[in-house]
Amino acid sequence: MTTPRTLTQAEHNAVNAVTIAVGVLGMIGFVNSFKKVMDAAAPTFGALAFTVPLGIDLGILAFSALDIVLARLEMRLTWRVRHVVGRSPPR
Repeated sequence: MTTPRTLTQAEHNAVNAVTIAVGVLGMIGFVNSFKKVMDAAAPTFGALAFTVPLGIDLGILAFSALDIVLARLEMRLTWRVRHVVGRSPPR
């Protein structure tokens, strides 16, 4: 196994910029959707309506983190790709 090369300062800067942009974009999506989803869930869930968008967003975060961990361990869930895309994943 070869040792990965170290990133240059410009590459570190690019990674930092992308990380910040993704964080800001995620926060904008969270803030924009939270109220709408909570209002839609209010007739059914009442005082617990805030848990619906919170659960959805936490679920996205948890399953994204799980996918990263499984990819690092080379144990990705290929059935998920087939189910969502409707075809076999590339090998």
